[in-house]
Amino acid sequence: MSYEEDNSTHWERLRNGDKQALFALYNNTYSHLLRFGLKICGSDELVKDCITQLFLQLWSKHPQLPPVANVPAYLFTALKRQLLDQLAYQAKIHAAINRMTDKEAQSELSYEEIITAQGLRRESSADRGLEAQGLYRDRGM
Repeated sequence: MSYEEDNSTHWERLRNGDKQALFALYNNTYSHLLRFGLKICGSDELVKDCITQLFLQLWSKHPQLPPVANVPAYLFTALKRQLLDQLAYQAKIHAAINRMTDKEAQSELSYEEIITAQGLRRESSADRGLEAQGLYRDRGM
């Protein structure tokens, strides 16, 4: 059997619920998918995770899988979509983290500002205490 025929046979068996066919398809295509994924994304860990996720999804959705004429092309396309989704998700996460750290940097007070703010709070709290006792006078007079 050729590589294409082998993968087509494994695909049909996978569609019928054969777990061994999933493993065989994984073993037949893993190195090709890894090389392809590394061309899209330089992170080998992300590519490996996406390949694993792809095969987990294939197994979980095996009853709904369509008949496929070119199994490697189907897997390459699915992996590409998975990688692009993960890269977009990571970009959103990094952008959110950058926005948060930028806001923190902007709202960070200097030591002088902190001391001044604490002094004003103490002064205003002392004024409220005097006011409650009827001893407070307007400082402007």
